[in-house]
Amino acid sequence: MRVRYLISVLLFCQTLISFSQPFGEVEVFPFGMVAAGTGSLEFSNGFDLADLDEDGDLDLFLYFQDGGQLFFYENTPTNGHPQFGTSVINPFSIEVPETDFLTFHSFVLEDIDGDQDIDILMGDLLRPFVLIENIGTPKTPNFAAPVSNDFFLEDCSLRPHSFGDIDSDGDLDVLTTVFLGSGESKICLVENEGSAQNPDFLLPGDMDQLGQGHLNLGNGDFADFDHDGDADYLQAEVDGNLTFHENISAGNEINFLPEIINPWGFAKSAENNSTPRLVDLDADGDLDYFELDLFNGQLYYRENLQVPSGIAEQPAIVSAFELFPNPASHYLTLRASLHKPSTFAQVFIRDVNGRICQWVSIQNPAQNIELEIDLNKLTPATYILELQTEQGSYLTSLVKSD
Repeated sequence: MRVRYLISVLLFCQTLISFSQPFGEVEVFPFGMVAAGTGSLEFSNGFDLADLDEDGDLDLFLYFQDGGQLFFYENTPTNGHPQFGTSVINPFSIEVPETDFLTFHSFVLEDIDGDQDIDILMGDLLRPFVLIENIGTPKTPNFAAPVSNDFFLEDCSLRPHSFGDIDSDGDLDVLTTVFLGSGESKICLVENEGSAQNPDFLLPGDMDQLGQGHLNLGNGDFADFDHDGDADYLQAEVDGNLTFHENISAGNEINFLPEIINPWGFAKSAENNSTPRLVDLDADGDLDYFELDLFNGQLYYRENLQVPSGIAEQPAIVSAFELFPNPASHYLTLRASLHKPSTFAQVFIRDVNGRICQWVSIQNPAQNIELEIDLNKLTPATYILELQTEQGSYLTSLVKSD
């Protein structure tokens, strides 16, 4: 499915290319945000970003254990720049799960059931996942009451880090921390053997290369940082470092490269345990960095200052390539001249988590391809378009506008 280099030297060079992009200086509660809420318990806070109201930008939720507080920051961009301002307390009337001496130190926004709206998942090491399903519409969220172990992960006490399409099969898998007992924990992959609309999560697999150790192993995030069509993994370690694992999975074989510590030249900002997020907040085609200190609720941000150069480092399967108009609101045209004749060509459109949103297959294509692509079913966002033949793949950014 994806282009892979066959020797470790070239893999290492590809990694260097991907990590050459600079991040800006750290900001605290950026884009006009007003700090809200408190957190006095370790692991007491959580956050995530998603397009809650389908208006084409990313909004932000903060969860604080004390009082079960949910703060919502709506993104109302000004002249194309993100703007958040003051938070609103639980505007969607979400029923927050009751807490005890344990804490929900995982908070994830994700379309878990493939119905194009954003659901909420919460969890910790000693209790099962809690699902708060969005039963409204993508533009008008309406959240059901919390349900434990609804349609997945029976008899598992897990902390969900993040969801991503690890094996490029079009559905979301989940990476979790599993409590092993006696103060030990382990990071495990829970693979989705169902579909995007009907998830069927297996029991945790074995992902030793992503970490095993003391209880507070750290949180992480899936994102396609190097724009090769799969979900890579970034983890905020409790020792203060950020560790990055590139996804080099192929077919049914799940595989991540060994960790690279602080690949962009900075460690995490939080003094305590934290949750990182990689998202394209400013819709400029690259992934920016967010981090929440789970102890004191401080929110940190670093802007990615240039488009990932990894997109330009593609195998030369095409002598010419055009994608226009880009941005596009309804339809766009792809024109490509292949270097060699091919027996097939496929065009994939993926979101930033690596999940396939739509695809087109062309049997026995002409060496000069022209294809009109319908974008009407996509929500406004930045996507990755992949043209794939048996010769390799060509990747580029695609922006769906309003």
